[in-house]
Parts: sequence; structure tokens; C-alpha cells
Amino acid sequence: MKLGARIFLCYIVIFSICFYYPVDWMLTNLRTRYLEGVEDPLVDQANILAALVETELAKDTFRPEQLAKVFQHVYQRRLDTRIYDLAKAGVDQWIYITDRNGRVIFDSQNPDNIGEDYSNWRDVRLTLEGRYGARTTRSDPEDLTSSVLYVAAPIRVDGEITGVLTVAKPTVNINSFLKPPSRASWLSGVWPPQQP
Repeated sequence: MKLGARIFLCYIVIFSICFYYPVDWMLTNLRTRYLEGVEDPLVDQANILAALVETELAKDTFRPEQLAKVFQHVYQRRLDTRIYDLAKAGVDQWIYITDRNGRVIFDSQNPDNIGEDYSNWRDVRLTLEGRYGARTTRSDPEDLTSSVLYVAAPIRVDGEITGVLTVAKPTVNINSFLKPPSRASWLSGVWPPQQP
């Protein structure tokens, strides 16, 4: 191979490395910012719902079966919502409630989980300890896009933590929001945008 061809190949390799890492870092950072943007309203929702449950518990009127009917109605609602390029047809968020021992007493999507021990799940464990509890877990360990964000809030009765309410939200929609910026970032490195 001629010297000129070798120099050109070295240039291509160096350029590829120098281009790949900054763009990859930027896209990873962008995903983190999107997740933070989702986590913030989930904190609010978890605390609002926990306060509603606390109110019902204080009046001794909390009935998990009534809450289950509400969520059945929620999941049956058909949405005709377009959020920029995302068409949203239904509610994809769910909640579960555990008691002071971390045992599930309500699950809006999976009633079969009632009675399961969630005390070792990070969101439940930390919240029962009086700390902020959140986690991200893949619903399918093999699928990188199947992450679900869980954010918990304490349920207090007479100032004592008696349970945990967790709001769960799949991050699949975040992936669709990231596609256009990702494509644009890679293309701008290969073909820089022209100034008008």
C-alpha cells in the first residue's frame, strides 16, 4: 500500500474516533436530561396520589377495589393525542402501593402481584427508610429500550410512614423523542448544516 493511502486511512480512523466519542457523549447526556425531565413530574404525581391515599386512610375510607375500578376506566380511555411526532393512544403509567413491610396491597396493572414482597426494590426500600426512592429497571433484561422509571412517595398516617406509593412510567416514549435529535447529530457531523 502506498504511503499516501496509508496516511489517508490513518486520517479516516482518527477522524472517526474524534467524531464518534463527542457525539456519543452528547446523545447519552441528552437521554439523561430527558429522563430527568420525566422524573420531575413523576415525583409530583407520586406525592399527590400518596396524599390522596393518606386522606382516605385517615377517614378509614380507602378501598383498593375502588381504586382498581378507577384505573380500569383510565386504561379503557382512548386518547387521540399527538405530542409533536409521538401519537399517544392510551395511558401507559401505572401505580402500586405497598404496606409498611413492603408487601403489595394494590397494583393498577397487575393485580396478581398483590401480596408480593417489594421490600428489596430500591424505590420501596429507600422510601420506607424515609429517603427518596426511585429506580430504573428493564421490563425485558435483553431489551435496552424497555426501561421503566419508578418513583415513590411515602404514605404517612399520623406522621408515621405506613406504606409507599410508586408511580411507574415506561421510557419507550423518550426513545421516540430522542430519534430526531440523534439522527440530526450524526448527520451534522458527516454533513454540516449550511449557513443561509
